[in-house]
Amino acid sequence: MGAEQSLAKLSRFGAGGSARVPSRFRSSVHRVERAELISLLAGATPAEQACRAALEQGATFHVYAADEGVPASNLASSYRRRQAHTTKLGIPTIGFAEAVETLSALGEQPLVLGSVAQEDSPRSFVIFLAPDATSVIACLGVG
Repeated sequence: MGAEQSLAKLSRFGAGGSARVPSRFRSSVHRVERAELISLLAGATPAEQACRAALEQGATFHVYAADEGVPASNLASSYRRRQAHTTKLGIPTIGFAEAVETLSALGEQPLVLGSVAQEDSPRSFVIFLAPDATSVIACLGVG
C-alpha cells in the first residue's frame, strides 16, 4: 500500500487528512482568530513551526471546545495508538512522539483540540491547547 493510500485509510481513523474530532467537540467551537492562533504557535518545535507556516499560508483551522475539556491522559492514550498505527502504515509525522510524551506527563489536566489543514497538502495538524485556548500545549502533524 502506497503512502497516499495509507494516508487516506488513516484519515478514516482520525489521525490524518482531515483530523477527525470527537462528537462532543463538534457542536462547540472556540472563537479564535487566525492571528491569535499564529501567535500562540510561537514555540520552537518543528511541528509548531510547520503548523504556524500552514496558517500563515491560509490553511483552514478550527479550535474545538468542551465544557470541561478532555483529560490529557485520555488524549495521550488515544494518540499513542494513533502514533503506532501511523508508524505501521509508514505515514510521515512531525512532532507526534513529543506530543504524546507531553500529553502523558500532564495527567488529568483538561485540554481542548484544534485542527489545521491545508487544501493543497496531505499534511494536517492537531493542536492541543489549554482549556481557555490561550496557550498551545503540544502540536503534531501527519502526512
